[in-house]
Amino acid sequence: MSRFLIAASALTVTTLVQGANWVPTSPLVQIGNDCDLFFDASTYLEVTDNLYSGATKTSATQWLVTPGLSLEYGKDSALSVEFKASRSLVHFNGSQFAGLEDDRDALSLGVTYADGGPLKLSLNSSYRVTARNDDLQMQGVSGSVIGATLVHHSGSIAEVRAYSEKSIGVPETTPDGFSQKLKSSIEAEIPESWLKTLDPLTEPSRLVLAKLITDQADSPLKPVINPQTGQPIPRAVIVSDPELQNLAREGNYGTLLRHPLLTKALADPQVKKLLTDLSL
Repeated sequence: MSRFLIAASALTVTTLVQGANWVPTSPLVQIGNDCDLFFDASTYLEVTDNLYSGATKTSATQWLVTPGLSLEYGKDSALSVEFKASRSLVHFNGSQFAGLEDDRDALSLGVTYADGGPLKLSLNSSYRVTARNDDLQMQGVSGSVIGATLVHHSGSIAEVRAYSEKSIGVPETTPDGFSQKLKSSIEAEIPESWLKTLDPLTEPSRLVLAKLITDQADSPLKPVINPQTGQPIPRAVIVSDPELQNLAREGNYGTLLRHPLLTKALADPQVKKLLTDLSL
């Protein structure tokens, strides 16, 4: 005997139908008295008229078939654990979408403690691949990617601030250190080509140039030393402009990164190459 569930919802121009959740009531394998292994499967259908969420609409129909396994431990005891593993097989209705078809894995873990009293504790954790295809993700940028971009930008500003303060002996603050760690995590997950498009003002050579400007803000005549070679960095590379130096002294690092003089300096291929090779 199987339990059957059909759920349907309509979101503006996208229709979603999730159906055929088959969960057998008897276990596939029984391990002792407290551990059961179940087969779990579901299907999912989505019809949309704007697959890429762009100005030019593209209609598509996709369906997912998701087989999986569910392991339940201690379901009749105060402490119970449920672990699920599944893989979704994604298919589209047209050959033009063949490159978007892929497999998406999902894992979930739930721990519950209920001894019959008024208190019930539960802990749930999950991992799910929403889309593996870069073209689909890039053409339909989600809100989470936009949020990650904002965090990345804030982390870049924190990086310039920390570099400036370190040069004058000020220890790094906890918020700045945390922002930089978040930025590094985002860079590990989002392709570099995406970040250059989504957050061009924090491109590595631009960050290095901003750091060099902060180095000279208080002592314009003092040479800036390349930590890799021990030699002074050519003064022609550093934009010695009073307005930029004032921004650095005042701590307006976001405005400094956006300043058009940095864009103008980076338009020189030789300057850009030298800055790209620097590690500050």
